[in-house]
Amino acid sequence: QIVSVLPMQHNTVHFFIGLLIVLFALVAWKFGKLRRPLIVAGWGSLAAGVLMEVLDLRDDLAWLGYWRWDASLADVLRTVAVPVVVLVLWSGRGMLKR
Repeated sequence: QIVSVLPMQHNTVHFFIGLLIVLFALVAWKFGKLRRPLIVAGWGSLAAGVLMEVLDLRDDLAWLGYWRWDASLADVLRTVAVPVVVLVLWSGRGMLKR
C-alpha cells in the first residue's frame, strides 16, 4: 500500500527508509541525544526492515498462500544496507587519518 502512494519502486523504498533512519540518528546525535548514532541507525533499520517484512509476510500468506522468504530477506538487507555502508565509511575515515 505504501508503494502505491510513493512514486518509486518497492526496492527503492527500503533504501530510502534506511537513509532516513541514518539521517534521524545523525540529527539526534548533533543535538546530543545519541552517543553512537550509526549503531542506533543500524539496529533501527534492522527493526524497521523486519517490521515491514512482517506486513509482507501477512500479505504473502493472504494472496499467495506461502511466504516468499527470499524476497523478505533481500528487503531486510536493502533496508540495512545504507546504515551499514555509512558505518563502514565512517569507521574507515578514522583509519585513514592514522
